[in-house]
Amino acid sequence: MDSSWLAYWPLAAGAALTLLAILAWQANSRQGSASPAQIQSSLSSAALARKSGDHEQAIMLYERALALIEAQSPPDKSYLSACLVSYAESLDRTGKMKEARDVRSRLMSLWNSALEERDTELMTEVDYLCASADFGSATSDVANYYERLLAFREKAYSHKSDIFINTVVIYAGLMRRLGEKAIADDLEAHAEKLRKGGPREFVIPGEAASEES
Repeated sequence: MDSSWLAYWPLAAGAALTLLAILAWQANSRQGSASPAQIQSSLSSAALARKSGDHEQAIMLYERALALIEAQSPPDKSYLSACLVSYAESLDRTGKMKEARDVRSRLMSLWNSALEERDTELMTEVDYLCASADFGSATSDVANYYERLLAFREKAYSHKSDIFINTVVIYAGLMRRLGEKAIADDLEAHAEKLRKGGPREFVIPGEAASEES
């Protein structure tokens, strides 16, 4: 039996996945706002394409997911945040740098609004994304945002709380991605001391200079 068709199976499966997502999106557009389950399904299809390396397909699927999210009134900010992060990554991977910057600019605006409004639900989503996502050339902007989030939580939570300690660890990870090994090491060491009930004193990197000026 000729098994050459097996070589085309991933492409066929990907095309079928895209077709199903488009048909679902069209149906939802006619019916009005999409349900959370429909949005999650659309995001999952896009994520599968991204993880398989088919970023062109992922871009199309993320655009469909974005349309579903924006059709809600009001849009779910957690879904919107997750969609924008992954959408920008796929744009980066296909060389669409300007488009990726525009998407991340919208993302940072969303996150800054969450910080201003004390939207703890979205801040929790930001924690997960900052710990796991790839922000490419925008990693510095994300780290600057997360530094402000760390400063907010330093005042809002006990230094012994898991929320604050995890914030320190995630910020350390962002610093490490930026090549700031010494800062990352200090942050991780401080987080470990806090877990053991150590002193709360720690100057957030970047604040020392502003305090002296």
